[in-house]
Amino acid sequence: MIAAGLFLLFLGLVIFGPKKMIEISQILGRSLAQVKHATGQFQSQIEQEVCTQDRINAESKQKVLRL
Repeated sequence: MIAAGLFLLFLGLVIFGPKKMIEISQILGRSLAQVKHATGQFQSQIEQEVCTQDRINAESKQKVLRL
């Protein structure tokens, strides 16, 4: 696995050159950070919805038990 990564790095250096590889790696880094941020927001939203549904279900059960 590491050998494949090193090979791809070497191949990228040969094809694009060191200056362009820096730009490409910065773009990839920013893109990965945006994906990670969006994933965190999505996960937070899902957890919030689950908590809301749990609270609604608990309130519904209490109403049924009161009858």
